[in-house]
Amino acid sequence: MSVTHQEAIAKCVTAILALDEEIVTEFRRGNPFDKLIRSFDEFTADGKPLYRNKRGSNHYKMSVAAKTSGLTADKLYGEHRIPVSVIIRRLLDSDRSYESIYKILKEGEVVLITEGEAKLLDRRVSNGGSGLRNRMPESGLCRLDEAGIMIDSSTLTNQL
Repeated sequence: MSVTHQEAIAKCVTAILALDEEIVTEFRRGNPFDKLIRSFDEFTADGKPLYRNKRGSNHYKMSVAAKTSGLTADKLYGEHRIPVSVIIRRLLDSDRSYESIYKILKEGEVVLITEGEAKLLDRRVSNGGSGLRNRMPESGLCRLDEAGIMIDSSTLTNQL
């Protein structure tokens, strides 16, 4: 039986979240949970590295600005559609089934954006940004949409 990298990560998260709540709480300290969540999108389904790798252009969706910039994927910023802190909160609040966990991880997919777009997302509103680094917009929109970062249609079928 063969599993994809993403299925393996979802199974690991499922197993961890099935442990005693005290153990889950301790595991969340020191960043290992964050790293595990991030690794979901850092490799192709068959385990080839993508993050900060030129092959990312063939697998990640890209903003219009990133696609037209002429920059290779290793020079762009990988941004989760949903902040990792929000993904973790959703995982902890879920029914913790494999199906739910896989869906939550998949919804948080990484999109390649430019440095300027990353700054727009991360900066506080008072500094000219959107203030969406660690939160979702109140409008209910995807935070990239809220910040005016559009996905290039030619990359919509890209997948890990």
